[in-house]
Order: sequence, then structure tokens, then C-alpha cells
Amino acid sequence: MGFEQLSHAERIVLIGLVRRGGSTSETFSYGFVTGDMSVFKGFYKNLHEAWGRLDASQQDAVIAARKVANIGCHCAEVDSAIVPERDDFVLDFARWKRKLMLAQLKAEWFEENPNGGMGENNEDLPENVLADHIESVDAEMMTYF
Repeated sequence: MGFEQLSHAERIVLIGLVRRGGSTSETFSYGFVTGDMSVFKGFYKNLHEAWGRLDASQQDAVIAARKVANIGCHCAEVDSAIVPERDDFVLDFARWKRKLMLAQLKAEWFEENPNGGMGENNEDLPENVLADHIESVDAEMMTYF
């Protein structure tokens, strides 16, 4: 299948990914596929409103792109990402983004503190670091709801 045979919604997602945005729909598609929250700051801060700005075929194209790219909350049972359907997308997107931010914090913290972890395998963050992270992520994510 050539690019010329893509539906309008599929083109919106593809153009958004290649250009890292563009029109409002291309920009939102890029943000929802990649998780780049900065694209929502200049437009709709509310993720539900931004998701609603995409029509059903564009929402389906975003979901399809995330499935093809295996982006989402990983499920070990099926060894792939779980990508929700349209009605549950925004809440699951936020859940996935929170997990991604925690993984990034862990990677950065353990790079700076290679022997500083807690727990049996030295893999857990100290409670104060985790609490600060949760508080800051909650505050940031609340601006989008």
C-alpha cells in the first residue's frame, strides 16, 4: 500500500509524526502518538478536549499508530503494549505517561546514585524521592484535566 492510498485520517497522523505537528489535528495526533505533552500547552490543556478535537477516524488512526509502534502500557502476558479504544484512550494515555515519567526518574536517579537504591535488590527509589515525584507529576498532569 502506497502513501497515496492512505485515508485522510491516516495522512493526518503520518504528517503530524513526520513534521512533529502542523495543523491542530496533526499536532494533537503527534502528541497523542508520541506522548509529547508540550504540544498541548499552546492549544487545549485539557486532554479530553484535545482528544475530542480529533474526529473518530483520526482517533482511530492515532490508536492504530500506537498499536503498530507498540506504544502504551506494556503487558507481559501478550508481550506487547495495550492500547485502549477511543472511549478509554485519554485516561490510559495519562496512566502510560505517568509510568513513562517514573521510569525516566528512576533511570536518572540511579545514574546519579548507583548504590543508593532501597529494597532487596537496590532497585526501589527512596520514599522521599518517590513522594516528591508523585506530587510534581500529579500537579503537572492535573493541568491537563
